Amino acid sequence: MALRRPVGGFLGLAFPRSHGGGGILHVGASLRWTTPGGPDGEGAWPDAGPLVSRPMFSIAEGASAAFLAATFTWAALSKASRPTQWRQDLGMFPLPRLVRGLSFMVLPWIELALAAALALGQTWAAIPLLALLGGFCAAIVRARLVRGNNKLTCGCFGSSRVRDYRLFLLRNVTLVGFSVLVLIGRLRKKLSESGEGDLIKTVRSVASLTGARMRQAQVVV
Repeated sequence: MALRRPVGGFLGLAFPRSHGGGGILHVGASLRWTTPGGPDGEGAWPDAGPLVSRPMFSIAEGASAAFLAATFTWAALSKASRPTQWRQDLGMFPLPRLVRGLSFMVLPWIELALAAALALGQTWAAIPLLALLGGFCAAIVRARLVRGNNKLTCGCFGSSRVRDYRLFLLRNVTLVGFSVLVLIGRLRKKLSESGEGDLIKTVRSVASLTGARMRQAQVVV
């Protein structure tokens, strides 16, 4: 694989012919694949179409944000509407008294605020959601280690059913995946608004310099 000169405003990653016939993967507003037009691998580079288009990204990002907003709204309202049960569920976790008290009073409203932010299109809310999910995972693992039992109760969504702690971790990892999708969409939007973005421009500059050095080396040889 080698870096090729940008084509049509995209950064090109060129793959040699020995790898599936050769071609260029262009990184920009969408991922596109092109193949050499001539037998010598030079000349025109016909466009094979987008591998992952902008609408596909946008649908995934919007669906992820909507799912997270609905999920954390449900979690927040379940806790706030059943404070006694929420306090008992927190008692299942070996947390410091201060952390347990703050979680009881503040956590439902933090979840509700972040859910509302996502519902209003504020994708930055996925960042604190990731922090919350990381804290939830750490609390679950700590409870498993301290209690020495695979069966735990979470109480995150108003239910006190006892389940295997790995199911809670799997649920949180799934929510982490949705949060990451939302953040990817946020990053893609910022790169799009700033042209190709500083990162892509830097890589293009390095690629151009590397190509120039390689051509000089070929001339010397």
